[in-house]
Amino acid sequence: MLRRIRQFLGIALMLVATTGMAHAIPTAPTFTPDPEKRCFANAITPELYESKSQRVLVHPGFERTRHIPAALEQGRVRVMVKDAQLAYQTVSPTYALKFEDILVEPAHEVVVKTPAIYETWTETVEVEDAKDVWKSCKGLYGHGTAQSAVNNTDTATQQIAEIRCKVVIPAKKRIVHHTRMIAPPRTETKTIPARYERVARQVVQRPAFARKTSLAAEFASVPFEKQLTAARVEVETIPATYADVEQTVLIAASQIIQAEILCDQFASRETVRKLQSALVERGYKIRIDGIYGPETQGAMEQFQRDNALSRGYMTLESVRALQVTPIHCASSECPQAKSQTTVLAAQAALSEAGFFAAQDGIHGPQTQSALEQFQAENGLEIGYLSAETMHKLNILSRI
Repeated sequence: MLRRIRQFLGIALMLVATTGMAHAIPTAPTFTPDPEKRCFANAITPELYESKSQRVLVHPGFERTRHIPAALEQGRVRVMVKDAQLAYQTVSPTYALKFEDILVEPAHEVVVKTPAIYETWTETVEVEDAKDVWKSCKGLYGHGTAQSAVNNTDTATQQIAEIRCKVVIPAKKRIVHHTRMIAPPRTETKTIPARYERVARQVVQRPAFARKTSLAAEFASVPFEKQLTAARVEVETIPATYADVEQTVLIAASQIIQAEILCDQFASRETVRKLQSALVERGYKIRIDGIYGPETQGAMEQFQRDNALSRGYMTLESVRALQVTPIHCASSECPQAKSQTTVLAAQAALSEAGFFAAQDGIHGPQTQSALEQFQAENGLEIGYLSAETMHKLNILSRI
């Protein structure tokens, strides 16, 4: 509903604008090219700045208040803090050690039993005499038995020889231990003497007593202050300081103007290609296809910003700055015959978006009003058919 109301209001504005401004803005070129026809569109002029030396305030002047304290003289005075007086001093007692022998155990008798005294000795006793016995032993040449001593090769001799040796067995002896009493057990009485232990005991050597003394008066050094001059306040005026600085000052803000642009009879594809080639030669990366779409418009806007030119469509000022001579299009190649101009594409896209614009290829007040409303609602830069606006309207698909 809101869009329809907007369209009706657009129609009413168009009728008023076309009647009131018919002589202000030239009409669109007809099918027959007219070299004398001039075309205009909105453009934004660049901001102009100027470097100026300006004296600026660095620190403003001010008053500084200084508090001067009072001047004091300091010294010390000796005063008596305690009078002289008599006092009694207690002298502590002195002590000494006194040694005494104390009976710990008295003398007494004890019965001592002495055991018997024995003597022990040993002797060797022969229990069996030495004797000679005969035992079997090894024969000649070390044969261990009598059978082995026989020559087995002598078959005639079958008698077994037996060898016996005489062995001396020594006498057997044994050690015998003897014990005898040399003194019988006895009992005797012994006297144990008394046992004493020496101990030390502390005794008073001199008892405590009071001594009368005279105490002298006590004095102390006390500091004092004497005021020489009273405290006061002094006010000092500090002057302001200035410095000369170079500043860039805006002398002319950007504004929307009616700039003369390239008319359709000169906006041929060959002219667009020459403009694109000139932009590429200056470092702007775009395709050279003869179509003046958002990409070419964006490069043109950047060129206009870099060279302090008015930003907008193909202004004659920008065409001359690019040193491009427009080529007059033939009747069959003019964009009006094919309805492919950028203005026609923008008018069609604005009408579809709900912003009424006449489909006549003329960038007049009605088209400008629809364009500004569309840019305001979409947060775009207001004033001319910028690259962002062309991209938002998808104009490239209509060219």
